[in-house]
Amino acid sequence: MKENKGRARSSIGRRRSGAMSREDQRIRVAWFYYIEGLTQNEVAKRVGLSRPLVNQILASCRAEGLIQIRLDSDISSCTRLAGELISRFGLLDAVVTPAPAHPENLARTIGLQAGFYLSDQLSHDLQIAIGWGETLWHSLKGVERQNLRNSSISSMLGGLTRYAEISAYETATRLADMLSAHCYYLAAPVYTDDAKTRDLFVNQPMLQEVFSRVRSADIALCSVGQMDAQATLHRLELVGEDDLADLTAHHAVGDLLGHYLDAEGNVVDCDLNSRVVAAHPADLRNIERVVLASGGQTKVEIINAVLRARYANVLVTDEETAELLCEI
Repeated sequence: MKENKGRARSSIGRRRSGAMSREDQRIRVAWFYYIEGLTQNEVAKRVGLSRPLVNQILASCRAEGLIQIRLDSDISSCTRLAGELISRFGLLDAVVTPAPAHPENLARTIGLQAGFYLSDQLSHDLQIAIGWGETLWHSLKGVERQNLRNSSISSMLGGLTRYAEISAYETATRLADMLSAHCYYLAAPVYTDDAKTRDLFVNQPMLQEVFSRVRSADIALCSVGQMDAQATLHRLELVGEDDLADLTAHHAVGDLLGHYLDAEGNVVDCDLNSRVVAAHPADLRNIERVVLASGGQTKVEIINAVLRARYANVLVTDEETAELLCEI
């Protein structure tokens, strides 16, 4: 069974409440076994069934040829959560995936679904803007290779000073290669030493061209970072302890495109934001379809801020995050 058979707005994670229907049960068992790669013992513990019953369900799915059909259907509790998110935040669309059995797989799970979603939007003459980070790197695994005519990929952030797979350059380059599209970079560090240097970079004609391409994009794919030491920007030593202290003092709840926002989605007036080389979050409002792919309890505040400020109109997240967002 191919991994991309799991694309679906409905998903198969833990239900919010009530008994699990037989069909929903079969979907969840198939997802955890075929998509997440759990063993039958792990699946049994995850869904609260015996191992022999899990084996029986998998065997019946294979015998009846229903595995692909079931994973492509829209019947699970995640569909209801997606509908709630669309209604609550006024979104164009929402995709809710199961909460992974192992928390370390969260970025992979959400990223994969974001890649499936992006694949469904692809066409010729398409201009795509993309951010960077672990989730977006994993999203590339879900993108179907195509030869798109007259299409381009534009990076929305500056890059790193050392190699990392999740960097803006690597993410944009790989996606462009997969789609046979032209690629445009913000050839500058994501954060400069001071605001004056930042202004010198962003006023360069070649960077202004990229900013213009981002603003005129047909679709954008981005993620957000939380406000703690586990955030990607902090782990890559782009944001230090002093920066975090300053951001906390300015009531920041996380970042979008390297810009730190408060709970209302406003870009806070702090030193770090004056040094960032990236498209401004407000530029995203001009793009027809902006896909935010992110999840996890530590990111609920920043996801909520981004959606409230209308920077994104499509959300790809996990079931547990969706539940928390619907309860805010």
